[in-house]
Amino acid sequence: NPHELDCQFSKLNDLLDGLLITERTKNMIENLFAERRDQFKSLPIIQSGLKLVDENDQYKHMLQLDDSFESEAWIDLFKFDEQYEVNEKKYHEIRKTIFKYTDDEFGSSSNSSDSDEEADDNEEKQQRTIDPSDTNLVTLRHKTCLTIQSNISAKECAKKLLKMNLYRRQNRDVCEVIVDICGQQPTYERFFGLVGENICLLDKDYIYWFEKSFRDRYMDADRLENVKLRNVTKFFAYLLATNSIHWSVFKCIHLIEKNIRSSSCDYLKNLFMELIKCFGFNKLKDHLTDPTLRNCFQGLFLLDNSENAQFCIKFFTSIGLGRITDELHEFIISNPTPSPPSFMSISDNIMKDFYDRHLRYEEDKRKKEKI
Repeated sequence: NPHELDCQFSKLNDLLDGLLITERTKNMIENLFAERRDQFKSLPIIQSGLKLVDENDQYKHMLQLDDSFESEAWIDLFKFDEQYEVNEKKYHEIRKTIFKYTDDEFGSSSNSSDSDEEADDNEEKQQRTIDPSDTNLVTLRHKTCLTIQSNISAKECAKKLLKMNLYRRQNRDVCEVIVDICGQQPTYERFFGLVGENICLLDKDYIYWFEKSFRDRYMDADRLENVKLRNVTKFFAYLLATNSIHWSVFKCIHLIEKNIRSSSCDYLKNLFMELIKCFGFNKLKDHLTDPTLRNCFQGLFLLDNSENAQFCIKFFTSIGLGRITDELHEFIISNPTPSPPSFMSISDNIMKDFYDRHLRYEEDKRKKEKI
């Protein structure tokens, strides 16, 4: 209902004006307003690709909150069906009439169970099948925690984690779990950085997923709590300092005052402070000003207009890296910001008109006296 939606968003707007909510909550509310401006295009009501029943064939059930009705709790209970195959065929016939399947589609769906049974028999004879329940994210997370807590060296831990993923189906999940566990620690532990470094050395395929995790954490920085944000940035700073991931990850960052959020600034601030500890100022400055890495840091040192350049200077000066902004200062000097046109108030315009008329009157009076 558009009216109810307007009411809810007006309440959210009132919350933004207040001082009782955190910065993270403000960012979430601003994201909601951005989604509304786009008419919720990224959140469709009905997902595409679904085979839905036609509206003319639908039977809608209207349940009022005040009415009494049967909960049909017996549906949640499992009962053995002695005539399963007969009832299953009836179900396929009913489904065929509802969704209007073609003969080929219905034939393929009805024969799928038979083909699956034959495939299972052949797999049991040839080799041991893979149970998906052993490779899901929950099990992987549990095994990763046990491996990290087993008091072994970082190199041995990395080898064990790679052996857990023999079929290379969970490269991304392995990286995500390591970053998440690192972020959940009360303080940052250097052991996680060593594990990430050794994984990247042993298998280059994981470099891509750690770099993607860096970009995802930066884009979702408003969802990270202070402790988790600090641990995650220290983890990625170590990977950058050891060249385990490439500096091209900074291509996703653009320091524009209108677009960047405060949580993203905090993410970058913690990241650069940790890089200074790992490198030292001079070595970090050499990396940031390296001509071969210039394309990676274009979003950090914007030279498109003076306004963006000034914001970049303010940001790096606030974190103690103002000495690396020499090029930005030169750009501002060579491209000064034009001064805005001066606007006169209404009273100034009235007084100006009065004096103009008075001067014209005096001039006309002198001319008449001469004549």
